[in-house]
Amino acid sequence: MDDLAHSEALGLIYEAAVSPDRWPELLQRLARGFDCHFCGMNISSANREEFRAVAAGVDRAEHQAFLHRFNRTNPVTLRLPSGVTGELIEACSVMSRAELERSEMYQVFFRPNDMGHTARMTIWSGRAGTQSIALSRPWRAAPFGAKERSLARSLIPHLHRATRVARHLGNADLLTKAAHTTLDAVPHPVLLLDRTGRPVYVNRKTDRLLRTADGLLAGRERLSGASAAATRALETLIGAAARGSGNGGTLRLPRPSGKAPLVVVAIPIRGLHDFFFADQPTVLLFVADPAAKQTVDATTLTALFGLTRAEAELARQLLAGRKLQAIAAASGRSVFTVRNLLARVMAKTETGRQSDLVSLLGRLPQTLHDA
Repeated sequence: MDDLAHSEALGLIYEAAVSPDRWPELLQRLARGFDCHFCGMNISSANREEFRAVAAGVDRAEHQAFLHRFNRTNPVTLRLPSGVTGELIEACSVMSRAELERSEMYQVFFRPNDMGHTARMTIWSGRAGTQSIALSRPWRAAPFGAKERSLARSLIPHLHRATRVARHLGNADLLTKAAHTTLDAVPHPVLLLDRTGRPVYVNRKTDRLLRTADGLLAGRERLSGASAAATRALETLIGAAARGSGNGGTLRLPRPSGKAPLVVVAIPIRGLHDFFFADQPTVLLFVADPAAKQTVDATTLTALFGLTRAEAELARQLLAGRKLQAIAAASGRSVFTVRNLLARVMAKTETGRQSDLVSLLGRLPQTLHDA
């Protein structure tokens, strides 16, 4: 590999760290540099039951089928010294050619793809698993030698650093997805705003609220209220939170529908301010809809207190603000029957009064629905 090809390989290594879709191109470059027709990258779990792999020089489906069948039982992998990184290790150092050719793996995958001389570079190895690159060329070609080992030693430190970057970015992405999943589970509309007040994330409840265009609206660059005065008040609230002024503030937004005004709470997100990232979230905005009714999933009530279906439904109706008489009329039961059902619910939830029961239900994990 000449200097230009080496430089191109290094560039692709770091590009693949940020954009994993560049791995096929990188593997093709490495295959040419090592005079091989096969080059594959494999990230395997510690028990090798799970893996993510990509390869150049073979059919993708065939390669994936090979790994599903042999990733845990690959005789070369099992004999290679564990935890050794930074070196190009040849299969012939742990297994003779004759023994390799007798293996089922060789008959199924290596021989049909003209893979003879094989070597592996382990990029990293730890409790989570390993990441390695395998190289192969025909038996009729020369074995791997000092030139290839020297090239591997020059590339592996860069591969190691790049994969650390990739794992860091991947972990950050997973944390972001976990945060979004958490916010989607919150029963109230939640928005993350940048320092200009532009939404950079909204949860599912917010999507539903904004579609109604009742009290809170989202334009291309900012949020607005139902009137110019409401919009100015909202911008003032968000602006103060974006500047980190105090602990935030609250605001009531009138609704054209005549429903009770929305209650907006703006909270500064501290410790994330960096001028370089213009779209970073700086304000956490909660929106409460007084017209929405609290409810508890019946499955939750059954799991927590052993309520029957009828008992759980009565509890849900009480939490929604229904009176016993209305519940009895809607269900076709007598008030006496409903009172007996209530007594059983209170016994199972260990509450002494109906108000205590409703208070307990209101503190459980909630969902909301429109009134």
